[in-house]
Amino acid sequence: MVNTNNKFDGAEYVSLYKATRVRDDHRFPNSSTGYLLEEKQEGTSVSLQNQLADYREFTDNMNKASAGSSSKVKEGSSHPSETSFKRKRGVFQKDLQHMMYGFGDDSNPLPETVALMEDIVMEYVTDMVHKAQDIASKRGKLLTEDFLFLIRKDLPKLNRCTELLSMNEELKQARKAFDVDEEKLAQPD
Repeated sequence: MVNTNNKFDGAEYVSLYKATRVRDDHRFPNSSTGYLLEEKQEGTSVSLQNQLADYREFTDNMNKASAGSSSKVKEGSSHPSETSFKRKRGVFQKDLQHMMYGFGDDSNPLPETVALMEDIVMEYVTDMVHKAQDIASKRGKLLTEDFLFLIRKDLPKLNRCTELLSMNEELKQARKAFDVDEEKLAQPD
């Protein structure tokens, strides 16, 4: 399904999210859909609420299944199992609402859409941090350059990150100069 106007509707967000969650031809455990995500036909459309409910049911089942197991660190990996983490929901909702509005969504998007976007963002950030930690495990310390290395082939992201890092450095230098000037004014000659 190709979207020509570069705007996603809620069902596409859900299908994109599900596609990132399902690996190695696993079936999404919902008897009403019963299709492999990679083989989803274009004519099939399920409402956003149904897909979100299916996703929440799936994650609840995964959490119940992992509740009996211990939260040991995986062999050969530098991070604990993903199902052992509990996180707060709604931490980034206000920011995401503003970003979604800036990219053409409604000024008050559906809470389900914002929650889904938050899940997508959190999964992306978590995956990036885990990959960066795996790269840094040889050195023993996680650095900013590890993240830049991961996004080196995505030039818009890389350029934006380097721009933000240089602005951050300029702000540090300006604060440092301001503190030095303030100390000079406070000292009597």
